[in-house]
Formats: sequence, C-alpha cells, structure tokens
Amino acid sequence: MDKSEIRKKLRLGFIVIGFLFIVELTEFLVGVNMPSGAWPILAVLVIPGFTPILYFFMHITQLRRRRIEKKMVTANLTQGEHRLAINRIGLWLFILSESFLFIALIFTRFYLLGVERPAELNQLLGLAISYILLLSSLTAYRAEVAAAYGEKKSFRRNIIFTISLGLLFLMGVGLEWTEAFHFFPPSTLFGTVFFTLTGFHAFHLITGLLALLVILIMDKNGRFTPENYWGVEGAVKYWHFVDVAWVFIFPTLYLVS
Repeated sequence: MDKSEIRKKLRLGFIVIGFLFIVELTEFLVGVNMPSGAWPILAVLVIPGFTPILYFFMHITQLRRRRIEKKMVTANLTQGEHRLAINRIGLWLFILSESFLFIALIFTRFYLLGVERPAELNQLLGLAISYILLLSSLTAYRAEVAAAYGEKKSFRRNIIFTISLGLLFLMGVGLEWTEAFHFFPPSTLFGTVFFTLTGFHAFHLITGLLALLVILIMDKNGRFTPENYWGVEGAVKYWHFVDVAWVFIFPTLYLVS
C-alpha cells in the first residue's frame, strides 16, 4: 500500500473521531438542558456513539468476509490464516461475554435508581474524560495502521500516546471519585452504583493499558511485522471495547435524569 492510501485510512480515523466528538457533545447538551426528559433522546444518541467504533475501529466486518468464510470451508487457508481467524472469533466471544457484565451493571442502575441523578455530579468532568478516551481510540487505531504497514516509529509513538491518554483518563476518574466520596459516598445507593460501574470500567481500562504496554515491550525485538501483527490488533480491539463501554456508561451515570 502506498503512502497516499495510508493517509486516507488515517484521515478516515479523524473523521470518525470528529463525528463521535459531536455525538458526545450533543448528549452532554441534551442531558444538561433537558434534565426532565433527556433519557429517550440519550438512548437514541447512544446508537451513533458506539456503531462507528464497532464498524470502523474494531473491524467487525472481518468476521463476515465471504472470501475468508469460503476459504475456511474449502480448507484453502494457510495455518497462519486459520489461527488468525480463530483468534479474532475468540476475541469477539470474550468481548461479548464482558459486554453482558457491563449491561447487567447498567440495568442495575436503572432498576435501583430509575433515572435519579445527584445534582452534585460533575457532568463537565465526565464529558472531558469521555473526550480523552475517544481520542485514545484514535491514537490506538493509528498505532494499528502503523503496525500493519511496518511504520515502526509511528507505531511506538501512537502506543505511547494511547497509554498516556489512558492514564490521564484514570486521573480524571480519580478526581471524580474524590468529589463523589464527599457528595455520594459508597454507603449511599447512587454511590454504590457509581463506584461499582466506574470501578469495573477502570479495572478493564487498566488491563487494556497493561496489554498495550506488553505489545510495546514485545516490539523492541521486532516481534510485529506487516505479515504478523495480531498482538497489536487484539490489544487495540480490546482498547476500543473499553471505549465502547464508556460510551454507554457516560450517559447512564452523568446525563440520564
């Protein structure tokens, strides 16, 4: 692939992130200005929030390519291609199983609290850390593209950017927790839901950071090549999953009222 095609792929990444920034801002404005009737609109806005991440960044179309399916049926795939197809299916099954845990926690919030939300919740901070996490998906995507086409310096630079943004997101969550302990501690019903849901997500984000750190260290020995970069693809897809989870958590905790 020539440089112009690589630039085109990276430019599409910026377009997707720009669209997601607009969606998140729209959710924020709806949640702040329509506190008594925001939740139906927010429920609709979540759909364009997570769909581009699944389709563009997480390459969900890889699981339904007819060419690959046909080759698997006729056993014409090489051993490496078989392994890659199995790895992708396995990762998606893992992501699906983890999704049910997040869904259960989100439904618990509505079951226990309805659409109740404390007035002290820092919505602006929630929007800021949401933007940080969305931006980290862009740098993670750029790292994957760089690994796919042998751009070693770009790969390492963007992985470091992604890790830095992830740490900045955790700092924002820590700041929110400091305020939350004062206004709605874990002993309160909303506090229990808030700390459980954000803590569960923070745990997944930390594991994602560890995965990114591992592939960064592994690449020192030239482990990843354009022909074999599954480790990068798997770690980056998991990172995008963490981002998708937050797309649901942000309106659920910060905006629904």
